[in-house]
Amino acid sequence: MVALAVWLAPWASFAQIVLPAGGGLVKGLGQGDTGGSFYAGLAASVAAPLVSQGTLYQWGAGGDLSGGYAFDNNVAVQLQLDNLYFSRPQPYSAYSLLTLAELRLSLDLDDFQPYLLLGPGLNFHFMLSDVTPATAVNFVTVMGLGGLVPVSDDASFYVEGKYIVTYYHLTPAPPGEVTQDIPMEAGMLLDL
Repeated sequence: MVALAVWLAPWASFAQIVLPAGGGLVKGLGQGDTGGSFYAGLAASVAAPLVSQGTLYQWGAGGDLSGGYAFDNNVAVQLQLDNLYFSRPQPYSAYSLLTLAELRLSLDLDDFQPYLLLGPGLNFHFMLSDVTPATAVNFVTVMGLGGLVPVSDDASFYVEGKYIVTYYHLTPAPPGEVTQDIPMEAGMLLDL
């Protein structure tokens, strides 16, 4: 958690100094406000593994919780908690709990807000097996693209795709091994 706070602090300072104060994350909010806004989100997701440990995992499914602060309609910082369950041929399956600190850079268009996500995180990976269950905590990086569409004054529907690389350094994977996943998610963001 300290590492996430250290990573977010410079972005927050930069945004407050350089960027003009604006409205909320959702288009149409904060027209008369002089500050940013906090937001929270909930989404469902599916994930396609690109490169995975051992036998290729099949498609995964899960959900996403997020919360953040939008400095204006163009820049936000957020924390995301993604949980994904991957199955593969018996006797193995896997559960990944990803904690991500992300910078969201958006284009401010009228009815659609495309954005780019960048950031680091941690993957709490649990190998679920009758043979050799194992757990590991590994560093991840994320890049993603998405888009927001306002559905009311304080809510937006969003669709997002991410490219996540996990760098394994402990068991169950050999040191230096990486996995790559592409989670796709859809959900709602609410201004708080």
